[in-house]
Amino acid sequence: MKEHKKLYKAGKLWLTATIALVAGGIMLTSTASADTTAPAQQEQTSQVTPAPVASATTQQQFAAANDQGANAACLDSVKVAPATEQNSVHLVATGWHAADASQDNPYRYAILYDNTANQEVARVKVAGEDVINRSDVQKVYANVANSQKSGFQASFNIPVTKLTNSLSLVSRYSNDAKNGEGQHTDVWLPIHIDMNNYGYLDGVEVNDNQVHVHGWHATNQAITRSHHFIIAFDKTQNREIARQEIKDNNVRNDVAKAYPSVFNANQSGFDVNFNLNPAFVNDEVQFISRWSGATDGNSDYADDWFTPQRLFNDQANRASLDQFGEKDGQMTIAGWHAANQAYGKEYHYIIVIDKTTGKEVARQRVTTGQSRPDVAKVFPQIVNAANSGFSVTIPYNKDWDGHNLQVVSRWTDDQAGNGQNTVDYWFTPTILAGQPAQPSQPVQPSQPSQPSQATNDQGYLDKWLVVNPGMHPGTIIFCAKGWHVTNNLKHYRRFVLLDNTTNQVVTSFMNNGDHPIDGAIDQYGDNRPDIAAKYGQYRNAAKSGFNIQAYWTNPQFGHDYTLVSQYADDENGTNASEVRFHLGVITQANLGTEQDFEQF
Repeated sequence: MKEHKKLYKAGKLWLTATIALVAGGIMLTSTASADTTAPAQQEQTSQVTPAPVASATTQQQFAAANDQGANAACLDSVKVAPATEQNSVHLVATGWHAADASQDNPYRYAILYDNTANQEVARVKVAGEDVINRSDVQKVYANVANSQKSGFQASFNIPVTKLTNSLSLVSRYSNDAKNGEGQHTDVWLPIHIDMNNYGYLDGVEVNDNQVHVHGWHATNQAITRSHHFIIAFDKTQNREIARQEIKDNNVRNDVAKAYPSVFNANQSGFDVNFNLNPAFVNDEVQFISRWSGATDGNSDYADDWFTPQRLFNDQANRASLDQFGEKDGQMTIAGWHAANQAYGKEYHYIIVIDKTTGKEVARQRVTTGQSRPDVAKVFPQIVNAANSGFSVTIPYNKDWDGHNLQVVSRWTDDQAGNGQNTVDYWFTPTILAGQPAQPSQPVQPSQPSQPSQATNDQGYLDKWLVVNPGMHPGTIIFCAKGWHVTNNLKHYRRFVLLDNTTNQVVTSFMNNGDHPIDGAIDQYGDNRPDIAAKYGQYRNAAKSGFNIQAYWTNPQFGHDYTLVSQYADDENGTNASEVRFHLGVITQANLGTEQDFEQF
């Protein structure tokens, strides 16, 4: 027997016609494959992308029509589903087989053959309702005897282990009514059973201390695995965090439309909630969809591992000391301390260190976290931001007069305020003796910040913004508004942007351009009557405001930054009197819009 192959291009389908010269006629079979592949299960550009499917009609139009003695066939689809027998599956094959030999061989059979094991698996007789009218085939093969009745449907119950073997369907016309042997005419049609995993994580959201996970996972590997689990896996610590079994799989008609040959596509959806815990907040988490044959999900399973992700990208330790002062023998300490690393650490302490003697002199537990909606608004990705406030009063010891006192805010899992895994924020040391207590900030900021790094200077960053103007590639604009009071006035008012990650200066700029401030420096700056009312003892209080905008070239997103406000002797910052405002980690998610820039 000699074979000749010819390729035909139909849209996105390559069709292969194999013509075999045999004694007594021509056997013609057609198969189809796509020149594009189904999308990867983790990197789909949309939630559901249909797998390519070839129709029989498309294939028929390229067949050699009206050939006397033709023997042509096509397998349209193969679907599998669970069977009632244990460890078995139900396989249904549909297609057509047109052959002039059907006149002499009127009995039709479908035979499932295991090419791997080189043995027949099962055979069924095709008769009655399993014979299907195919006017489309009859239109192409008008001169072939049975083309109008060439359609067939064949159903088999087979061992599930056969699904991974190479299988063929033999469509047969025979003169043997009992077994389908005797004189017969066959066409062998290769069977492809899709055993791939298809899945998509539609979304992960955190709301009200719940992690909401939803998506879908469809696979024929789940035919004998009826238990569906969603597992949260801590990739950082290499351990499972939690799991839930899906009792009612969400109907997903969109998935069934895209993957019609996958039996559970229509029931592939999942929608679950996990209780938030520290592992979700601080570690990289990977969600797993698992179909298992075991009730506990620990054996006989098919997994789809979705891309690892951090649910909370902000891992910075943020705080501000709003008030630290002594009055009538009492020391008042107030502010806020927000950090995702602190989640799950239920004890919050304020500790006072005497830097002059190097000893701890006081500590007090914060029994009730104060509500700080302003902090939560600016840092929505920090879990404890809304309740990060603290305010404590500690008796003041006159022995501390003239000493540098440093406040430490500590989150810990130790009831005594110690422990191995504390989250500490060390504020700038301050000498309280002879200085008035700092009141709460007069302006509600949109951006809380760290306090001054110098004891003689005070300041606050009301708000800041980074925006991409789109004019210069690799350049963004940095904007900031706030105030800085000092009695240590200099000839230059200067600002510096520090990259704390690399410990380098990103850029520096003047408040009024590139030249020094001449004349009355205390009169230069934005009017701040609110600051003058509160800090009248400072020479420049009335003109302490600043409003800066500067180009920032090649910003390193993901790094931690600080803005420094200075009064200095020269443009290099010599003998500077300064305050520092910690901005935290800046990512592309922080970039504002053009409207934000216009309203700033």
